[in-house]
Amino acid sequence: MLSQAFKLIIASRDDRIPPDFCEACQDVVLPTGDHVTPTATADINTSNMKRFSEVKKKFRSLRTTSRPGPQVIQQLTTRAAGLFIWAETVMRFIGRGDPQHQLSLIISGESLDDQHNVNHLYRQIATNALANIRGGDVVQPLLGV
Repeated sequence: MLSQAFKLIIASRDDRIPPDFCEACQDVVLPTGDHVTPTATADINTSNMKRFSEVKKKFRSLRTTSRPGPQVIQQLTTRAAGLFIWAETVMRFIGRGDPQHQLSLIISGESLDDQHNVNHLYRQIATNALANIRGGDVVQPLLGV
């Protein structure tokens, strides 16, 4: 038995997990999509604003611009649909190249329902990464939090 100080999060269903272990687990519902809470949306928006501020400090060409602007940040917040993993992955992707180009790739992508949004984002990032690989380039992990 784990100490009460530990929290274990299982984010997928695996039939190999023993039933007695599952019985000891507590279900926590994370509202997403149409059910996302205003608090989660506000938290993601705050995180996006903070991360864009960090990206602007990193890239000299962005320091004097007001881009991406509150409308774009709100659009990304809405597309995250309560999924912090989506918001964090987008921000990492934007910070790993020309931020304006990376952001345009994300914004130009179709907005999907929240069930397909993360998979589409990962596919979009992986496709972009593969298109940019040149001989001898080192591929760094793009995904994962």
